[in-house]
Amino acid sequence: MMEAFLGLLLATPDLTALVDNRIAWRVQPLGQTVRPYVNLQVVGGLRGYSLDGPRRWKTVRVQVDVWASGGVEAKAVWEAIEDCLSGFSGEVSDVEFSMIRLEGERSRSDRGEDGMPVAGYSGDFSFRWRTVA
Repeated sequence: MMEAFLGLLLATPDLTALVDNRIAWRVQPLGQTVRPYVNLQVVGGLRGYSLDGPRRWKTVRVQVDVWASGGVEAKAVWEAIEDCLSGFSGEVSDVEFSMIRLEGERSRSDRGEDGMPVAGYSGDFSFRWRTVA
């Protein structure tokens, strides 16, 4: 699921025009100082069960964090992500996604590795997924 989710984002021209390929699970590679960039993290989910065992569909929540040099840039990246993910259902590689939903969003601020202030925008997307076999 993680590779397919990343692939969905990287296949979005409006997003990659802003961040290139600077989208990573958990944290960016060491030394990444070029902004904007996007970090992804699984922050929750449920596995369904029946009397026959685990169900094929899994539910997950992914936190998406945008980090940029300013608030306008962070919001532009966020809007490209939201346009890509919100409401998406379909197959990517060998994974089927069912109705990706935005569960909440918030602005953030921090300091980058270079000590300079960075603006952030984050949100949680929930969805069901299964491997297509």
